[in-house]
Amino acid sequence: MSTTAFDNKTEEIKVYNTITAQAMGLGLILLAGLWAAPIEFWQGPQTLHIGLEFISALLAIVVALGSIVRFIALGQRLFLLFGLSFLGAGMTDMINATVSLDVLSAGGGADPSTWTAGRLTHGLLLVASLLVGRWVGQARHINLELGGSIVLTVLLSAVTISIISQYSSVITGIEPTMFRYISEWALVLLFFWSAWGYLGLHKIHRTAFYDWGTAAAVIFGVAQIYAALFTNWQENGILIPHALKVFGYIAALAGLYMEILALFRETERQRDELNIQNRNLEVHNSELGTLLGVTREIAEMREVENLPQLILERAAASMPQADTGILLIYDAQLERLVPKASLGISFQTVSGMRIRMDESIPGRIFTSGELYVNSSADEINSMLNTLDKPNKALLDKATQGMADIQQVVGAPLIEHGESIGLMILHAHTTQETFTDRQKSFFQTLCAQFEMLNSISKSRVIRGNFRAKMKN
Repeated sequence: MSTTAFDNKTEEIKVYNTITAQAMGLGLILLAGLWAAPIEFWQGPQTLHIGLEFISALLAIVVALGSIVRFIALGQRLFLLFGLSFLGAGMTDMINATVSLDVLSAGGGADPSTWTAGRLTHGLLLVASLLVGRWVGQARHINLELGGSIVLTVLLSAVTISIISQYSSVITGIEPTMFRYISEWALVLLFFWSAWGYLGLHKIHRTAFYDWGTAAAVIFGVAQIYAALFTNWQENGILIPHALKVFGYIAALAGLYMEILALFRETERQRDELNIQNRNLEVHNSELGTLLGVTREIAEMREVENLPQLILERAAASMPQADTGILLIYDAQLERLVPKASLGISFQTVSGMRIRMDESIPGRIFTSGELYVNSSADEINSMLNTLDKPNKALLDKATQGMADIQQVVGAPLIEHGESIGLMILHAHTTQETFTDRQKSFFQTLCAQFEMLNSISKSRVIRGNFRAKMKN
């Protein structure tokens, strides 16, 4: 029903924790006050009654406009009829406040025709919103349905005012009639039926709109009870029904505001998720382009020995935080890791390094067969100090004049499911950490070394074969 619903919540809603329970508590307190205090205590001047009707009308129209906007945005008919119920009530409230009828000029708090017509239109459309929302909730032709519904609401309000005004003398009679009892309590039932329906929706969808909507319907029902029990249309009416009606409109407006606010937040969340997906897609496309570019360059490569340098450079290009790097291959005869390419430092210097399989950071990466990331400069320097003295001396010479290594990322080079070497990158000058996406691509590139190496070898073999055929 509502886009901000969270149907996956299973915790049962406690009625006493809802806004509806607070609205019912307010009604009971006022009811007790009416019985305990003299009736004159709750009567107000005619001008105050008229002012409350103006306020009610304006609030009802605001609620109607908000609901209609919500309907236009998502096409949910429940919100259309919810808004139209307030539109009809607001129009009758405005008529009640602006037209000086005989009863009003005699000191009555409200004209019974417009009061009853407004409540009837409001109650009927609230119940209709529940029925329509349950069975045919989604609109197909928003503009057509909106225009037709507004026209029908205006006609319904006009017809109810016209018909009920014919019975004003019955409604305002000093001695209550059966018609008056039936009409007043039928309206009470309409509002409490609506409250029950919206409470059921709140238990399902768990949104503030349905909670506050239920509270508003309860308040309107309580206001109608006061109007039926305590209002004497021949004298100054009781102030409470008019004040409660204002509170009911405010409750409905609060629920609608929270619904729209939740909708905006959900829209922003979806937009942020879409932006993240777009950025990830752009990065993925860039990574794919890098892999394809490497494959294309390998296909044009004449010397297999150039492959390590090419892979190291392309890996560093995808990780701009890196300042230096080394690619090492395991030499089975020497039983050592031997540098085959370098970045940002002299290869002539580091090429003399011969690193054991369990030696320092390179040995750890090679033997573990897993991605290695370290952003602790102290820990990195401490581990590099465990290099054999000749290797440490060559590394210090190659990085002389550079800042200490701040970050390290390394991964094994895989061939036939086993580590045959490793590639390692160092960041000296930036505190910006390697992102998860960068690390994932780096690891993928290292894992594709077997394929890239095979492409390179087959390219060289084909080149040699063609050369022999020409000779």
